Amino acid sequence: MTPGQLRALVLQAARPPLRLSAQRQFADRSTRIRCLSASSTVRASNQNKNKNKANKPAKSSSVPKNTQLKRPNSNTQKKPYTTKPGKESEPEPVAAGIPELPSDPHFATGSSRTSQAAEAAKHATPEGTAHISTADKPAADSFISQFLEFTPKQHSPASPGPAPSPQQTSSVITATNIFMDEPVTLQSVRAKVESEIFGTPPTARVSATITGDAFEALEFLIKKWTGESGAPRPGAIAQMLDGNAADAQQLIYDILKFPQTVVDDALLRRYFLLRPATSRAVDAMSIFYEREENKRRVISKSTYMIPFRKCLRDEDVDGAFKIVDLTANSPQWLTYVKQWWQKAALVWIAGSAGIVELADVFMKSDLLVAGGLENTGVIKVMIIAYLLNSSLLGFVACASRPGDNGGKVLWRHGVFQTTWYMHAQESRMLNMIVDMDIAQVENEGDVSRRVLHELAVRDRRLGDNAYDNLVKEYWAKQGQGFEWAEPDIDPAEETKIARDADKMKKLRLDAKQQHQLQIDDENAGWIKRVLQTQTDA
Repeated sequence: MTPGQLRALVLQAARPPLRLSAQRQFADRSTRIRCLSASSTVRASNQNKNKNKANKPAKSSSVPKNTQLKRPNSNTQKKPYTTKPGKESEPEPVAAGIPELPSDPHFATGSSRTSQAAEAAKHATPEGTAHISTADKPAADSFISQFLEFTPKQHSPASPGPAPSPQQTSSVITATNIFMDEPVTLQSVRAKVESEIFGTPPTARVSATITGDAFEALEFLIKKWTGESGAPRPGAIAQMLDGNAADAQQLIYDILKFPQTVVDDALLRRYFLLRPATSRAVDAMSIFYEREENKRRVISKSTYMIPFRKCLRDEDVDGAFKIVDLTANSPQWLTYVKQWWQKAALVWIAGSAGIVELADVFMKSDLLVAGGLENTGVIKVMIIAYLLNSSLLGFVACASRPGDNGGKVLWRHGVFQTTWYMHAQESRMLNMIVDMDIAQVENEGDVSRRVLHELAVRDRRLGDNAYDNLVKEYWAKQGQGFEWAEPDIDPAEETKIARDADKMKKLRLDAKQQHQLQIDDENAGWIKRVLQTQTDA
């Protein structure tokens, strides 16, 4: 190998490739080190070979007759270069007059680099070491420095970043949950609740941050025990070691009941999302209204609908009516709705007055008549009459929607329409209760007496059924236009079906209780087996 070829090989190996990933660059640089060490060995062996050739007699350099030198054709395929066994490999001869062009390393592929490394590795020493001459040391040193400079970041030790400022440190400490700074168990959370919340002096108030951190820790425990669905998992080892979800729910309720706790709408929402019992949800709403700061506040619709939907799912009619009385039928909610209607009326009055004044300014200007109109009172009266008439007709046309008097539950005759608008949300919730009651199998598509009684107490009635209207029409027309048809089922059979439906309801309720008892028995058996195993050990 000539010195020019060796120089080109060293430069090609030393230049870093472009547009390669860090892992690819790391692998290619390792290959370049092996190529550099092998190329120095090849150069030393070629120098010894040239010395041996100098001692031999020189051959005639004359060209035979009828022989011409031709440039190699790039289109023709070269035969693969092979070496005979027992002989050293020699580079291919280059035609005279054609300078050697080094390949561009920026566009060199991985396969070409691999072939160069494999060709150079054939001449490496058995120990894998290379003897670099004095002339090649600067190139090797520069290549090694480039390799160390382009080493991927993941292979270099991570340097420590700048020290955080005091403001950053204080913010980090404030954002840390003090109830989860150690292995979270019910005992550890209870101990911190006793010190941080229940230990608050009577004159102080518990901050919302501390209450939220306690709720977060207890939510973590409840989800760990019951899962995302909220159903208790039988035989869970967490229930044996750390308690159960009922104890955590009780601790959350104690935090809410604590007099110094600030109970707001956001805290109630977090509590309702944990699916507490209906009685506890009702008590939490009562605690909210008992706080002095909540005398003029209301529970938002998105918050109190969470336990209400849970009651509908559990077919708890009594609990659903209690939630209705504490939310949509409470004095605080009615005051809130009244203030909303007053604001709407003030906005309408202000808008109408603005329209009348703009019309007056327009009529007195020169835009309509030269010099303006002098008497605009009649036109003002016409505009006011038009606004009143259109607003009244629009309100009457859309009265059923804000009053929600078009569902299964209707107001009794004689109730003024202003009451409809004040109790619109209550009517929507009562319609949902009636739909749930009709969907029960044992009611056979009718409404139970319990629901009918609650509707009557609230001045409501059920809408006319289609079958009832048909019977009224039959008696009014004295049977004309109607055809008598035998019933599809015997009345005695209907009585039997009703009796079976009552039994089915009882079995369904008993099944829920039996399932809960079975879960408790499995947990008790699991605890006994674990304790017995520990005793035997």
